Amino acid sequence: MSTVMAICLECGQAMSVESDSDYFVCNTCHSPNASSEGIDLYIAGCAKDGFELSGTTLLEYSGPCIDVILPKEVAAIAPSAFAGRDDIRSIQASSSLEIIGDSAFYGCTALCYAILPEGLLYIGNFAFYQCEALSSIYIPESVEQIGSDAFFGCSALRSVKLPPKINMISDSAFGNCSALVGISIPGSVKSIGENAFSACTALSIAILPESLEKIGDYAFQRCTALREVYLPESLNYIGNGAFTSCISLSKAALPGAVEFIGEEAFYGCASLEGIIIPGSVQKIEYRSFSKCERAESLIVNEGVEAINGSAFMACTSLKAAKLPETLNHIGHSAFAGCEELEEINIPKSVAFIGDAAFSGCASLASVDIALRSVRILSAFLDTPWGMSGL
Repeated sequence: MSTVMAICLECGQAMSVESDSDYFVCNTCHSPNASSEGIDLYIAGCAKDGFELSGTTLLEYSGPCIDVILPKEVAAIAPSAFAGRDDIRSIQASSSLEIIGDSAFYGCTALCYAILPEGLLYIGNFAFYQCEALSSIYIPESVEQIGSDAFFGCSALRSVKLPPKINMISDSAFGNCSALVGISIPGSVKSIGENAFSACTALSIAILPESLEKIGDYAFQRCTALREVYLPESLNYIGNGAFTSCISLSKAALPGAVEFIGEEAFYGCASLEGIIIPGSVQKIEYRSFSKCERAESLIVNEGVEAINGSAFMACTSLKAAKLPETLNHIGHSAFAGCEELEEINIPKSVAFIGDAAFSGCASLASVDIALRSVRILSAFLDTPWGMSGL
């Protein structure tokens, strides 16, 4: 009985199965797979004319096949070799392949399957950019680097298991993968790049490895289904806008070693239930927790010296805020619009309170403040306490 190549619809791994089978169980993830209308599990493939080679590098493919089997000698796919081919359905490479060049499959909008071999080392920048039909892919464990924007806009991609040798996730690598519900990040990763998972609107949980040290700017912005993120103790840097507009995020405990939380890092996280700032953070940046509308409590630990402008603006459910004795600066509009805030104890160490710092705190009736040590610039406008320009 003959065999054909089959693709697991769950993890993207390829394997040989009997040609008359309409059902198989994946050897890798053990998921069941069955043929159904509109879904073809089997890749017949063809290896005919149309391959332009330079040594072992494939420069361009101009052939008619939609299921392409690369020549066995191909060790590298040149930049843009298949770019713009919107008819190609699948690619199957031999074990010789080591490099997928930049933009190799850029805009291959019909590409459903890519069978990549163990031995592959590098996936280039924009390699699978906007391959909108790519629903699953197995990335071999041999891969050491995945370039920026490599899978950007792969809007059908549901899950990805990253290989154990990579130490960073490049900028925008999986941005706009709007169907991505799960990502497995290995313990080797130390850095997540800018916009790495931006607008992955189906991603609900992110468990980050203990090795992680840095989350880049806007890495998870607009992940609107993200409910919970585990931030490891190794983490020391959270970039600007890292979790901006993650409107479902309710839990994100900040680790004790984090030193920097960027501007608008958690801006618009409307479901965040409570905020605890560790003392390792010297200053709380501009709008970093603004519009966290469900947060009822705020604890700023000893060690924090400054709360910058609009840091907690429009946290409309905030009732209590504990500020540290190390604090010396409260910026403009820092707590503006916190309409449920009833009282606040401003430490003696505070030397400056900016304009409108507590403006619009409609429930603020009690303020404990050492007036002689503080410069106040219209900080309490539109509050029951009624202080202005002292």
